[in-house]
Amino acid sequence: MLITKKHIYTFLVILCIILINVFSVVLVLTADFGDKKVIVIDAGHGGIDGGVSVGKIVEADVALGLAYELRDALVKLDYKVVLTRDSKLALADGKSADMQARKNVIDSANADMMISLHVNKYAQESVRGVRVFYDDTNKHKESASRMQTLINSRINKTYVGRADFKASGGDFFVTKCSDVTSMIIECGFISSPKDRALLLSAPYRFELCGVIADGVVSMVNVGA
Repeated sequence: MLITKKHIYTFLVILCIILINVFSVVLVLTADFGDKKVIVIDAGHGGIDGGVSVGKIVEADVALGLAYELRDALVKLDYKVVLTRDSKLALADGKSADMQARKNVIDSANADMMISLHVNKYAQESVRGVRVFYDDTNKHKESASRMQTLINSRINKTYVGRADFKASGGDFFVTKCSDVTSMIIECGFISSPKDRALLLSAPYRFELCGVIADGVVSMVNVGA
C-alpha cells in the first residue's frame, strides 16, 4: 500500500489522541492515590508486655498476626494502612512511653480511623465472642456499635450462636488519645477452647478480618 502524507497525518492525529487519553488516566490514578483514606491498626501489647496468655498462646502475638491480616484486607480495598507496631517488640520501654508512642503514630498518620486489636481472657471458659469497645467519653460509641452489629451478624451469630452483644465503653487511652474515630476489638477469648481454636485457624482469621474491613468501608467512605 502506498503511504501518503494523508496517511501519516491521520496516524499522528490518532497517536496524539491515544497519548492524551493515557496522560489523563495517569493524572486520575495519581489523584486517587493521593486521596486514599488512612487506617491505623494497633496490635495490642508487645515486647515484655505480652497481655493475656494461655500456655504458649500470647495475646501480643495473636494481635500482631490479626493486624497483618487486617492490613492485607484493607490494602486490597485501596486503603493506606499504618501499623503502630510491625514486630514483636514494644514501641518504647515502659507502658506509659509505649502508649505515648502509639498516640504519636496515630497523630502523625493523619488517620481516618484507628482500630486496636486484642484478645480477651475470662475465668469461665464458656464466655466467648468478638466484642467491640469505645472510650468512656462516648464520642466513638456510634461507630463501635455499628462495628459490633456487623460482627454480630456475620461472626458471632455463626460461630458463637449469639448476635446480641453490645459495644461497651471504658477508660482506654488508645481510643481517646486523639480525635480519630477509634475502637478496640477484642477478637475472642483465648480462655475459651472454642474461641482459641478459631483464633488459631487461618481461614477464620481471614474471615474475621474481612468482616472488620467491611465495617471500615461502611464508615470511611471515599470522598467523605
